[in-house]
Amino acid sequence: MENKKIKRRTSRARFTRQKRTVESLLDQEEPLKEILESIQKLELAYAELQDKHDEYCETIEDTDQYNKEEEYLEGCQDEFLAIRAKVKAVTRNKEDSRSPKTGSGTQTASSVTSTTNRRIFIRIQFDYSKQQTIDRREYWTFKDDFRHMIDQLYEPRDAVSILSTSLTGRLLEMLRGIGTDYNACWEYLDMIYGDPRVISDVVTQDITKFRPLKEGEDARFSELAHLVRRSYNILKQIGKESDFDNNHMLAIIEQKMTPDDRKVWTRHLQQKSEEASLKNLFDFVTNEMKGRMRATASVRSTTDRHGKVYLSQQRKSNQNNRERNNQWKKCWGCDSKDHWPDQCERIQELTVTDRLKQSKDCHVCFSCLKIAGKEHSMKTCRKRKECTINGCKTFHHSLLHQPSCPSPNPSSAIDTSAGRNFSGVVSENEENGVALPVLTANMGNQDTEMKGLIMLESGATVSLIRESVAEQLNLKSKPISVDIGVLGGTTQIYQTKVYKVQVWTSEGNYMLSTIGVPEITDVLPVKYDVIRKMESVVGRPLNRGDGTVDVLIGINYPQIHVGETREVDGYVIRRSPLGWVMFGVSDGRGPHTVMNMNVTQNVDMTKF
Repeated sequence: MENKKIKRRTSRARFTRQKRTVESLLDQEEPLKEILESIQKLELAYAELQDKHDEYCETIEDTDQYNKEEEYLEGCQDEFLAIRAKVKAVTRNKEDSRSPKTGSGTQTASSVTSTTNRRIFIRIQFDYSKQQTIDRREYWTFKDDFRHMIDQLYEPRDAVSILSTSLTGRLLEMLRGIGTDYNACWEYLDMIYGDPRVISDVVTQDITKFRPLKEGEDARFSELAHLVRRSYNILKQIGKESDFDNNHMLAIIEQKMTPDDRKVWTRHLQQKSEEASLKNLFDFVTNEMKGRMRATASVRSTTDRHGKVYLSQQRKSNQNNRERNNQWKKCWGCDSKDHWPDQCERIQELTVTDRLKQSKDCHVCFSCLKIAGKEHSMKTCRKRKECTINGCKTFHHSLLHQPSCPSPNPSSAIDTSAGRNFSGVVSENEENGVALPVLTANMGNQDTEMKGLIMLESGATVSLIRESVAEQLNLKSKPISVDIGVLGGTTQIYQTKVYKVQVWTSEGNYMLSTIGVPEITDVLPVKYDVIRKMESVVGRPLNRGDGTVDVLIGINYPQIHVGETREVDGYVIRRSPLGWVMFGVSDGRGPHTVMNMNVTQNVDMTKF
């Protein structure tokens, strides 16, 4: 890499020496033949410099350094184009001096000479690199301005070079394979971005999507006036003004006005005895905009300034923007301009929790740790990639990696103390005097069904299903992260899914959204005489089972947990919508193991 950089520096020195030679010949007004020979050598030196620069840039991986090197070459290119334009002007002047002309012709030649004695730097910026979609509205304006300024001064080969320096991002990428054919470049750009039908659709959609005005929105009335006129000018530029100047578009624009504005518009037409047309609408909105700007000026209005139009508002906004730009810093951790956040020692000294909290407070991109904005987020960041610490598959910077990040192995346990949004309690006892609220019911979907054991758990805010049961029933699912742990202990983080399952009995039918887990709990059988006594109270058999619980229904379905309730010998029996369930504990109570289940929702990091 250093060897290629040294070779480029040598080529740059050769180019500089040859450029000074050409400038010296021009200043001393040497013969034209000698000047042309020197400019040919300068072209060869510049071509060699370009080759060495490309070889060196192929070894650069950092984007910021690559952009900096491109600016270096652009400076060389500007110098080359300036000296070449100066040589052409001198050549043209010498050729004109050989054939005598009138006084006006002499004056023109002298003016050209005086103009070209200055260094000419032309750069028309047309940057779409920061936009997700190309704005076709500005394409024809850019093309007309470019060809008006460049075509008369430069040859097609030079114009291609200037066009390449004027474009960035996706536009520049598309032109790299075309070569030096100037007309082919414009034909390709016209085909992609200059289709009049597409531009017409985009412009008319701007009017359609504009939110209708409300009373008192004088500022948005001015926005509508500017949008209508700008849209018409764009379509007129491409010869599609008829797509805008018609009754349909006129009706759409009228719908965007308030009822009072439409009344004034109708009164305006009646007073002039004219029909509704786009020209009359232009006159109306222009006069209304001027009147509202004058009426709502600060010297005439004592009301709240919100929603008003002021001539000084733009100047104040520009001043604020300049102040904000002057206060911009590279690193938000130490307010430094010398390094980026991922290189800051102060940020690296923080704990992961403090680092994450400060990142949220500063609204930074979680991928590159730079300040995020309207056009830069985690979703659009060019450095977006997965974290590689301990096999973490989450998209974030390695400095934001927490020990509690999900592991690709679903059975791996991770210590965490973060708060969760779901809490459920499940009790188990080795004695059969404990009766959990369970019942047997049918479950499945339209294609497959089975009979399983269901538990009604009022201490859980979500419903659960065993993964093996969900796979057996072939249920529809979506991915989700689930934490299951013991209070005061460790927490296991699983990458699981949300399943849709239908549960029904002879008394009710429900569609449930459940979270898949490897296991829920096991229910021990209750003494036979206890069940017989409960059945005699309710007058019908209890659909109670035991063994492994297949589905746990939490209070996210509260209607399933209500019903007629009776109390018998310390037990409670309830008539739920799925059938009678019994629960409670006999007099001999043993120790309980309390489990805590937590579910975390996926965090949308793109908003930071």
